[in-house]
Amino acid sequence: MKEIYSSSVEHLLGAAKAWLFPVALFPHLPDEGVTAAIRTWDALDQSLLLGFATTLIATVLSSYARPLYRVLEGYSWPGRLADHRTQKQRERMADLRKEILSKGASRKEINRKRWQLELYPRDESLVLPTRLGNALRSGEAYGGTQYGLETINAWHLLVAVAPEAVVSGLNDGRTATNTWVGGIALSAGFAIAAVATAIASGSTTPIVYAVVSIALTAPFYQRAVSAAGGYARAMRALIDLGRLPLAEAVGLDMPATLAEETHMWKAFSNLSGWGRHWPHSPSWISDLDVHRSSHRTAPDEEE
Repeated sequence: MKEIYSSSVEHLLGAAKAWLFPVALFPHLPDEGVTAAIRTWDALDQSLLLGFATTLIATVLSSYARPLYRVLEGYSWPGRLADHRTQKQRERMADLRKEILSKGASRKEINRKRWQLELYPRDESLVLPTRLGNALRSGEAYGGTQYGLETINAWHLLVAVAPEAVVSGLNDGRTATNTWVGGIALSAGFAIAAVATAIASGSTTPIVYAVVSIALTAPFYQRAVSAAGGYARAMRALIDLGRLPLAEAVGLDMPATLAEETHMWKAFSNLSGWGRHWPHSPSWISDLDVHRSSHRTAPDEEE
């Protein structure tokens, strides 16, 4: 139910954003052709057209969500620019670690730096060119770097067995992140539409709208990074609290040491991600067989 509620909120917010396009820009279109004809319609017909336009714009914006995420995370950047920005992010990550270990740093300052460092993946090789990309990857990569359990491969299994509070936190984090990323999409799309309206009508008011929209992308991005940080913390909780019930659900005994657990989850992640018909599959299966619950000695056999 919580997931349905979060999804409904996302769609309602998307519709509210899309509604701004026709409402704000239509009055500034030149009074000729189709625009002039629409202005002669009665209120009901104009309302129906507004609803149709809102739905259409919301659908278009939604269809570009994934490409927009890839741009904002840095996946779609040109190679040289991506490499340069990735190196900058790694340097920032290294600086934060040095500042945390600095002997003169206060406890308050250390906590603030650790909070910032949490927005980076723990494996330096996984760093991305952007802050948003690193914030999201810090959660996505946590299972693999901490326990050998790849979050993406086991996502649906983990969500199925994790405590309800963890799943609720995931839904809230995802909704908040999508909302602010959607705000960036709205700002960019609205600015383009406002400039086109200004060119068509000769009015300067849409240019003001465009400038304000572009100015809003910076705080929207900052909020998206913050929301992604909360989403990443929920993903880490999913791994920390979900891996034990997951092991039980799939018939695996938790090993006594963290090293053995990491080895088990690596084999599980590889087998679930690749399947049984690869050269290394027998090795993965053998590693998992050691930890299967059926290998425990039954009580009557002990007697």
